[in-house]
Amino acid sequence: LTQLALARFLAAGEYQGHIERARAFYLERRDALLEASTKHLGGLATIEEPAGGGHLWLTLSVTVDEGELMTEAVRNGVTFVPGGAMIPEPAAGTHMRLSYGFLDPDQLAEGVRRLARAIHSMEKQPRVSEALPIT
Repeated sequence: LTQLALARFLAAGEYQGHIERARAFYLERRDALLEASTKHLGGLATIEEPAGGGHLWLTLSVTVDEGELMTEAVRNGVTFVPGGAMIPEPAAGTHMRLSYGFLDPDQLAEGVRRLARAIHSMEKQPRVSEALPIT
């Protein structure tokens, strides 16, 4: 049934228009996320501009534990995909993947603002491993 529906969609010549609408949709959101990331995370992260797809890759310039940052981000009402979940080998630094296909541009900007707040709060507090005495 799915193949039949897709065959009719393609035969009707709808595919090119769909692609053009999808590209405009994702481009608007990608640009909104890039702008917000540059504004709120400039100096905190290296931002890789995606050539396609629906995700932005960031490498933080500050060292924070990904798990602790995720906890702090959730406290601030935002989430991200930790780089460790996306990289097969352990990597130096803190990385994250931000998705932009689901949220409106205003929501993306607010999410980045909250993420920046979470990162700043992590800079101000000692890591658990540093705060506990080693015996």
